[in-house]
Amino acid sequence: MCIHRLKIFFDHFEIEDLSSRRQIREALRSNDLIKNLDAVQLQEVVSCMHEQTVPANCYIIREGDDGGHLYVGEEGEFEVSKGGKRLYIMGAGRCFGELALLYNCKRTASVKGRLNFYWIPICLVLVFFFTC
Repeated sequence: MCIHRLKIFFDHFEIEDLSSRRQIREALRSNDLIKNLDAVQLQEVVSCMHEQTVPANCYIIREGDDGGHLYVGEEGEFEVSKGGKRLYIMGAGRCFGELALLYNCKRTASVKGRLNFYWIPICLVLVFFFTC
């Protein structure tokens, strides 16, 4: 399956810290589902992200909810669970929440912060046109 064209619609927020922007780009490039964005598309995604702080033990994503954001964890650890059972612990520098955006489905797992950390949501709608 090839992605022929990708449209991104979003509100722009600019993260001024260059190291944060670099970390976001690396997290997106390491994600198997979105690593094939070209440089312009990747920059557009990074340019619309903004930072927010979430306290420890707060859910960022709840399994079964509608999904409207992609997240990149800047600091801390994240507990990923499905059906109330912990699957794994994810560290900073990873993106998550993309499945609900890419496949227009409900959240497939829950994610909560284990420590105080920063998370970066992105407000966007992805429209893919598949050609092969």
